[in-house]
Amino acid sequence: MPLFKNERQAYIRRRRIYVDSDQRLPGSLSEFDFTVPLDNLLENVIGIEMVGYNIKTDLQQTYVARSGSLNGNNLIDVHVDDNATNSNPLTYTVTIPPRNYTTLSSLATDLTTAFGVAVAATGNAYWIARPWLASVFTLNTGYITIDYQFSGISAAIEENSGVFRFGTGGNKIDSGGGQLGFLTDEDTSGVLTDAALTFLMGTPLAIQPPELQPFRFMDVNITNAPELQPVGRIMLVDDPTDSKTTNINKRPRLLTEPIKRLENLHVVCTMGPTFHGGPFDTRPPLSRSRGGIDLIFDVLIVAQEQDIPGWVKQELVY
Repeated sequence: MPLFKNERQAYIRRRRIYVDSDQRLPGSLSEFDFTVPLDNLLENVIGIEMVGYNIKTDLQQTYVARSGSLNGNNLIDVHVDDNATNSNPLTYTVTIPPRNYTTLSSLATDLTTAFGVAVAATGNAYWIARPWLASVFTLNTGYITIDYQFSGISAAIEENSGVFRFGTGGNKIDSGGGQLGFLTDEDTSGVLTDAALTFLMGTPLAIQPPELQPFRFMDVNITNAPELQPVGRIMLVDDPTDSKTTNINKRPRLLTEPIKRLENLHVVCTMGPTFHGGPFDTRPPLSRSRGGIDLIFDVLIVAQEQDIPGWVKQELVY
């Protein structure tokens, strides 16, 4: 369908838009879901592209709790029993604190505490006397992972079976197995032994190093242009204390459905990839610092002019 129904000349013009989320309109949900007014009304928009951004990279969070329909990744379903008498079966769920971790040692410390809290809540004296101990461990492959054993047992060596139920547990859809280095679709079992032993005897052992930064990218979406979703994808850096700033030139993508009038931009930022095959298109970033984000967009508009305008000399490369 043509944009115009007269014989005036039409020219493509590029306009650059600078977006500061701190300038968002009242009613915006956050610095990652906001509406900003444009300085000028743009008519007949035929293309748009994100060409620059400045964001804080404390958007990572190693473990997140379930939020509505959004899956979490901070639960571990556990089943244990003693091999000698098989008289102490116990099933419980461990909740890992939903926060960001930058070192395995801090994660191991919190895991030890989380296991202790979960076992204590059951009131089972046998297992309360045999608290879990999570510690950093280097495999013979060179991988650094976390080792899980029992502690607090007397000098007599006891063997106790344990299963991390990442595949069959009631909370498997929200399990933290993937971030801990385990397969997320199957149970991991072993014989858990006294922590005084200096070697592993079939303990539940991850096949990969734990992943402390589960989100690899942040998508920038403009709801005004739903066919360009996302309009930009920002790859997150490894150092969560750093900033990621860039200003890149890209060729604006053309819209099959031009926007007649554009007065405001509605920007929605989401994190990815997903947990366990669940949706991630509405999961917002989890920034822990003050301040917003800055985005730069190039917009192509079709302008009708009676005479050749001066800006027609600008160069567009495709």
